[in-house]
Amino acid sequence: MKRIFVLLLALMFATLPAMADSAPTGLPFTTDVAEDGSLIFYFEDLMFRLPAEWKDKVVGLPGDSCFGFYHRASYEAYKAEGLENGGFLFSLGASVNHDFAELPHFEYLGFNENSCMNYFFVLPSDYPAYMQDDIRAEYDAMYGQIDEIIDSVVIYGSESEAPAVDAEPAPQTEPVPQTEPAPQTEPAPQTEPVPQVEQGQGNKHK
Repeated sequence: MKRIFVLLLALMFATLPAMADSAPTGLPFTTDVAEDGSLIFYFEDLMFRLPAEWKDKVVGLPGDSCFGFYHRASYEAYKAEGLENGGFLFSLGASVNHDFAELPHFEYLGFNENSCMNYFFVLPSDYPAYMQDDIRAEYDAMYGQIDEIIDSVVIYGSESEAPAVDAEPAPQTEPVPQTEPAPQTEPAPQTEPVPQVEQGQGNKHK
């Protein structure tokens, strides 16, 4: 039963790149360690944090348009038995369309307007931990922290990228004083009309 599940999981990942065939090949990233020990993954369009407790307990495997994270102890135990992809925790996927909605379990992260890319986490559709008590307990603890990772996702260029810093308001310039209107000149005095001379009757010539 264990072997069948791991083979099914491998088949699911084999179909993921085909479903997001319009996505760029590979998801390049860089990493950093925060002051609290959490592991920061910077991808082209987004970033997120893995808990500090995950250090040395996780394996990252790249795909054509995804990047998967695996519980190291489960992954190595299954691999020793000749099985690949055991201990799957989640993977980051990218697609320009919504074909990922056909996956059995996923968490939509958001859309980057600059790259026109949808981002999502693919989650296990079954229980991929190695069935040894201590290994299984460690897997369960890590899987229980995936919600924290989802909450830490920041997609660049979106409103959730970073809170705006409260900047001091720009000083308001004093209004330009309005010049007083030019005084109106008094109207020129109207001259009295020239009196018209009555036309008298002319002298009659005799």
